[in-house]
Amino acid sequence: MTMYVGNNGSIIVAPESTYGTDPGSGYDTLFGVSSTLQQASNLLTPAHLTISPLATNDYAPTFVDGEIVVNWSEQASVMDELLSSFFTVTMNHYTMTGAPETTSISAEVAFGADLAYIYTGLVATSFGMEISPYEYPTVTMGFIGQKGVKETSPTQGTASVAYLAAPSEFTTVSVDGTPLGAKNVSINCERQYTGGDRAVVGSSYLSQPVESGVRSISVSLTVDLSDDTGFISTAPLDSYLAGTSLGEIIIGSGHSSIALANCRMTGDMPSLGDGLTEFPITATATGISLAPLLSA
Repeated sequence: MTMYVGNNGSIIVAPESTYGTDPGSGYDTLFGVSSTLQQASNLLTPAHLTISPLATNDYAPTFVDGEIVVNWSEQASVMDELLSSFFTVTMNHYTMTGAPETTSISAEVAFGADLAYIYTGLVATSFGMEISPYEYPTVTMGFIGQKGVKETSPTQGTASVAYLAAPSEFTTVSVDGTPLGAKNVSINCERQYTGGDRAVVGSSYLSQPVESGVRSISVSLTVDLSDDTGFISTAPLDSYLAGTSLGEIIIGSGHSSIALANCRMTGDMPSLGDGLTEFPITATATGISLAPLLSA
C-alpha cells in the first residue's frame, strides 16, 4: 500500500572529507520537496551453458543516481552545503569558474522516524531552478553516487519556516540593465562527468567520477515588453534580431540574486493580440553567480 510521508519526511546533506564515507555530522536540513535518489544493484549474468538460478548469482558493484528537489532559502545554514557540492565559492558568491567547493556529499533521505537511507559519494552533476509567481521557488540537483545504506537511527530535522523564501524574493528581473516583468523563470546548469558507473576490479564500490566535459548554463523566461503606457523596452528583441549578445540577465535581488553573464539567445517573435506584448527568451550564458547567503 502507499505510505503517506508528508511532514514525516526530511532530507539532510553534509560534505564528505573522504569520498564515499558518511561524515556522521555537519548535516544541513533542507526544505525537502522530493528525492529520486536510488541505488542500482545489478545481478551478474553467467555466460556458461549451465546457467545457475538468479538467486545464486553475485551482484555487480552498485551505484546511486537521482535528484533532490528542495525549496529555495537565503540562509547559509539551509542551502550552503547543497550549493557547494556543485558551485565554486568565489568572494562568497556561488559560481562555475572552477571545480565544486565540495568534492562529494552524503544525503540522508528519511521517510519518517523508522525508515531512512543514507547515500554516500554523491557528486553533483546538475543544478536547476524554477521560479513562478504562484509557487515557492524550487532547486533541483542531480547526483551520481557510490552506494546507499539503510539508516537505523534517522537524524530528522526541520528547517525554520522563517527561512523559506517566497516568490517575491525574485520579483526584480533585468535584461541587459533594463527592468522587465518576467514569468516562470527556468535556470539549468550542467557539469559533465565520466566514471559515474566505473566499477573497480577487486572492489565492491565505484571509483570517484571525474569532470570531463564542457559545462553548460542556460535560462528560459518570458518577459513583458510593454505595460499600459506602451513599450518598456525593445532591447531584448533588438539583440535577438541583430544576433548580438544580450548581456547580463539578473533575476532577483539581495541574497536571492542570480546573475547570468554574456547571454546569447534564441526565441520567437512576439505575437500580436490583446494584452501585454510578451517575448519568450531562451539563452545560453558563459557564467552564473548566486549572491552570498545569509548567516543565521
